[in-house]
Amino acid sequence: MEKTSFKLFEEIQKELPKNVLLVEAIADALDISNDAAYRRLKGKTNLSFDEALLLAKQYNISINNLYELSVNNSFYVEKKSFLKSKEGLINFYKTEAKSILNFSKYTDSRIIIGAKQIPIYHIPFNSLYSKFRVFLYLRMSTNGSSSLLSNLSSFNIEHDVLKASKEFKDVFKIINIEEVWSDATIHNCLNQLYYFYKINIVNRDEALLMCAEIKEMMKQIEFKAVNGLWNGNDKNSYSLYHNKLLTLNNMVYLSSENKKKALMLYDGLSHVEIEDASVCNEIERYFEKVIHFSSKISGNVEVARSLFFSSMYEKIAILEKQIKDDKEIVSVIW
Repeated sequence: MEKTSFKLFEEIQKELPKNVLLVEAIADALDISNDAAYRRLKGKTNLSFDEALLLAKQYNISINNLYELSVNNSFYVEKKSFLKSKEGLINFYKTEAKSILNFSKYTDSRIIIGAKQIPIYHIPFNSLYSKFRVFLYLRMSTNGSSSLLSNLSSFNIEHDVLKASKEFKDVFKIINIEEVWSDATIHNCLNQLYYFYKINIVNRDEALLMCAEIKEMMKQIEFKAVNGLWNGNDKNSYSLYHNKLLTLNNMVYLSSENKKKALMLYDGLSHVEIEDASVCNEIERYFEKVIHFSSKISGNVEVARSLFFSSMYEKIAILEKQIKDDKEIVSVIW
């Protein structure tokens, strides 16, 4: 443990500003005195595994590398579960915003997403569709609270949720983003909308308004793709790919010159985080393969991009007409 502790302290030292003493950083993180922290630094008091884990989490240091847990195909993962409630949603927004903000400080940081549905950071936080996605998350909760959410009209998002949502979405403006979409990416969103319309959870006017909002959102995404930037006047790049061959599962991969991390999503917003170097390298190779079998539709590829977004707008228009006509949805959408 002693050798591992010293290695951990060395890694923490690299993360600290020059004006912060290591002994003070250890004391603050572990909530102990400077003298107790000094004894751990000098090896006079053993650093427990729980303390090492707390320090590694505080400074985003890989436990797998420190303890060589990737030996024999075993490695450490961190599970992040979020309650299917307003409080759980706020916790998700705040936790992940902080995580991405910290990661963005590394050199050449970027995030790659295999988008199963339109990423929530694209959705205007004050739109009806944004409200619908929050409603949908809570409605499909497994804790029984869905019975309290009878329809979208009577559902209101409280200010603290809106605030946390906006802060979460804003943090994506400061990191380079690469997204891979399939045709199912928009299908999932349109399927959800149509289903809740058909069972009278969403009324006709709401459904049509959300169709218009999704179309406008796609126009904003297209604008980002044309410029290859998150917006026209910043330095963070935006790359978009269209994949017709592979199934996407909302896997998220963050990489930089110094650090890598993968997020495997399950049960809504809950996920496991992996920082093991060998596993992250495998996931990076997986995304390289996905991108290899995808068509780039951002930047100087006008024809491919035009075909892709024309198809997206057509799917939205078909659903919009279907709602106006109030007939069974036709298979051409899918």
